[in-house]
Amino acid sequence: MDRTAQFTLIAKRILGELRVLGETVSAGFLGVQKQVKAISEEQKAQDEREKTPPVLRAELQIPEAIQAGKRSNDRSKQRRERWSLFVQWVTLFAVIAYAIINYHMLCQMREANKTASDSFAKTLGQMQAQTAAQQQTANAAEQSAKTANVALHISEKAYISVGFPLLDLTKMAVSLPLSNSGRIPSGAVEVVAHEVTADRTPIAPANVLVEYHWKRFRLPSIAPGSSLTGRDNPSLLMVLPAASRDKIETGYETVTVAGRVTYNNGFPEDHPETRLFCSSTIYHLIEKQIVWVSCDPASLIPRMESVDGFPNNEQK
Repeated sequence: MDRTAQFTLIAKRILGELRVLGETVSAGFLGVQKQVKAISEEQKAQDEREKTPPVLRAELQIPEAIQAGKRSNDRSKQRRERWSLFVQWVTLFAVIAYAIINYHMLCQMREANKTASDSFAKTLGQMQAQTAAQQQTANAAEQSAKTANVALHISEKAYISVGFPLLDLTKMAVSLPLSNSGRIPSGAVEVVAHEVTADRTPIAPANVLVEYHWKRFRLPSIAPGSSLTGRDNPSLLMVLPAASRDKIETGYETVTVAGRVTYNNGFPEDHPETRLFCSSTIYHLIEKQIVWVSCDPASLIPRMESVDGFPNNEQK
């Protein structure tokens, strides 16, 4: 910015000097023109006087002294006029020389200005290139930091999952085991579980559904490597008041539990994560016992919600 202001000031000064120089040259030319015009008019008048024919022929005897004085005056006048004309021409040439010198100085200043401008533009380009390189480096560092932060999140964050339910036929209840397989404690955990007891099939027409309800569970946090069940926390139990123990044990009634677990992964600035779960009982013919198997939560949860009236009618 300082160089640009300096160049602007120099250019203004040069333009001012050229303006004054132009006025001086114009004034010099005007004076020379006026002098030449005056001399021309005087010469013309003298020629007219000489061409005028005499009316009378007479001889006038002028004393020699008077004629000598007149000739001396004429020569003195001519010398003054020639000297004045010489001074004017010298002045004109001096002004022209001064104008030429200033013009060359102006050209040199323009060349210096152009060189300085090119140098400044080159320096500015280099600075911009360095700034762009620094910005790229900063962006790369920021991206690396983000990648490292993402990797840290992935390797350290809490992972909450719901295992196969635990069926307690003595209490006629089912509990949901929650575990944290991550490396840091989780944030708040919320589980919305749906349960359906039906004859033979997980989802059947309304006339063969034994019972259906849903319940919400909330926990402030789950420590890493720990697992919670209804035995540890009674709030994780879902009772089966209408189910039959004998029918469940013989496989004539199936119990299906599905839902969503939403939790904070231990990093408060992250958005909550949600996982779906779905499990159903079947009667194992060879082992003669009830086992849990996985089912499709994406297709079953909407159907179970339409049956149990979610989000209303929560089981207490």
